Amino acid sequence: MGTVRVKLKAGIRRDKERVEREAFDRLKAELQHAFTAPDTSYHAFGSRGHRAQ
Repeated sequence: MGTVRVKLKAGIRRDKERVEREAFDRLKAELQHAFTAPDTSYHAFGSRGHRAQ
């Protein structure tokens, strides 16, 4: 019975690590995309969060 529990915990841990790694990879890709975008693609915002005209 103990062996099953250990294997189950190991499987859950591996699955959690995979999910976290995938989320980190998505975040990394989004940040790389954001920082490679030209400055002209950004819009200025005023102090109230409205786009400056």
